Amino acid sequence: MASLDKTKNFAIAVVAQGYDAAAVTINLSSGHGNLFPTPPFNAVWWNATTYANPALDPNREIVRVTSKNVDQLTITRGQETSDGGLTASAKNSAGAVYRLAQILTSKMITDIEAKSVDIGLIRFVSEFGAKGDGTTDDTAAIQSAIDAGNEIFIPPGTYLVDGGLAPKTDLTIRGSGPGATVIKLKNSAGQAAIFKGTGALESITIRDLTLNGNESNNSGNGDGISIDQVDGLLIDNVEIVDCRLNGIALGDSASGGEIANALIRGCRIGDCHGDLIRIYNKDNTNRGNKILGCSLFEPGFSEATGVLYGINVYGPILIADVSIRTVHDQTVGIILQDDDVTNGLGANGAQVSNCLIKGTADASDISKGVVVDALRVHLTNIEVEGCDYGFQVTGDECVLKSCTGITADSGFYVSGDRTKIMGCYTSGATTGIRIDSGAADTTIANCHIAAGTTKVDNQSTTTHARKNTGWITEAIVETANIDNTSGSNTWQGSATVAHGLDVTPTKQQCNVSIYFVEGEPTTPMSFRGPFVTVVDATNVGLRLYAIAGGTGSFNLRIVAHINALP
Repeated sequence: MASLDKTKNFAIAVVAQGYDAAAVTINLSSGHGNLFPTPPFNAVWWNATTYANPALDPNREIVRVTSKNVDQLTITRGQETSDGGLTASAKNSAGAVYRLAQILTSKMITDIEAKSVDIGLIRFVSEFGAKGDGTTDDTAAIQSAIDAGNEIFIPPGTYLVDGGLAPKTDLTIRGSGPGATVIKLKNSAGQAAIFKGTGALESITIRDLTLNGNESNNSGNGDGISIDQVDGLLIDNVEIVDCRLNGIALGDSASGGEIANALIRGCRIGDCHGDLIRIYNKDNTNRGNKILGCSLFEPGFSEATGVLYGINVYGPILIADVSIRTVHDQTVGIILQDDDVTNGLGANGAQVSNCLIKGTADASDISKGVVVDALRVHLTNIEVEGCDYGFQVTGDECVLKSCTGITADSGFYVSGDRTKIMGCYTSGATTGIRIDSGAADTTIANCHIAAGTTKVDNQSTTTHARKNTGWITEAIVETANIDNTSGSNTWQGSATVAHGLDVTPTKQQCNVSIYFVEGEPTTPMSFRGPFVTVVDATNVGLRLYAIAGGTGSFNLRIVAHINALP
């Protein structure tokens, strides 16, 4: 598209002499050519002696200046006739002074509007008839603004829509702030989602406004923002509430594809019947997606059924500085999913840090803070309070650092292989840490397990513990004396010792030895054992045999070193 005409302020000059209707060259008073910009541009030519306002001259005329040579202009006559301009006429009334002025004309406005699509000038939805009065259906007006421009501004007000607003590539939609600019689904709306993006889109920004799904007055399931496929998405400082389905759903349809470089930042999302944020990964190509600094509340609100989530992600993701409140019943704060043939291969390698999840426990409908069903996920500095389960890890090779589970049932539950729980804290749970029998090579290091009925329920034989507090896994204990007072040279003795551990050891994890306390055989003796005969949650049973030697009365003490999680 050609550039806009150049302009100069106060570009008005006296035309030196009169002309007929066919003249295409005019002369200005000496030096007046410098008052005008470089052509081309449109200007108004009129009788300034009789008419101070050019609009009152019946022979006014818009001309197009196509070239300038000092004070001489070449012009094209009779311009903009379709917008009120008049055809060429003589400018030679006796005694009249004629002037030429560059003023705002219809062409200038039209050119600016057309150019705004290319250079990103802001389009106001009010230009297209949007009222924002809370009663008018503004769907068509807002969609017209989206279709016409690349940067759309929505002033303060409540804009009722029928849903289905369709964003396009290279689009910014900006309001005056959450609570000030509100786009609300009208009663009995015909479309489900407020914004519904289809096809492969790029470079979309939605920011500084509220989306209200008006769930109590609609029966159809609908999202706040639903986009099938996008590369480059920013949802910033947006409030999304009262949706019949999800707050934000990306890739959530049969035609859903890659979600790349999506940033959801500083948003407040809640009171939705579905997930608050859902990101599918159907092509297994998702990349560069982030959820930062958001405040989420009430996933699975009100009439919702089934397990629902604050954040539900099937692809790689970075989540940081997020709070999720009122996780209750069957809901989960954050789930990172894997191995779903419909929704993608998984959130493998996801990173979640500096998050707070608060919920309520329910004996019949389990609530959970974080569920990891993906590989190589890193969780750092996440606190879960009040849910039934704090952290459930079923994926392999995951790392939990500095996480806290203050929960009703289990602070940490692990069934994946090679999980590392390091520097974590759990309190108040029935079971602090539960290791499933199928979990291999779990490491628990530098953790503190506070009060609980069972501090650690370790069902695995390959769990490793290092430098934990509040949980005893290693002890050195001694039996009472085992006496041979009969003096027999064939002898056996046994003892039971309380090990005092918070986990049941295996026989192989008990190393025992003997030493004499007092007395000695009259002749040398040899012994077989000591042997561990039985181990339970409280005691270790030991037995010692004398297999040869002399007689004599003596006392023996057995020392047992037990490391239940080496």
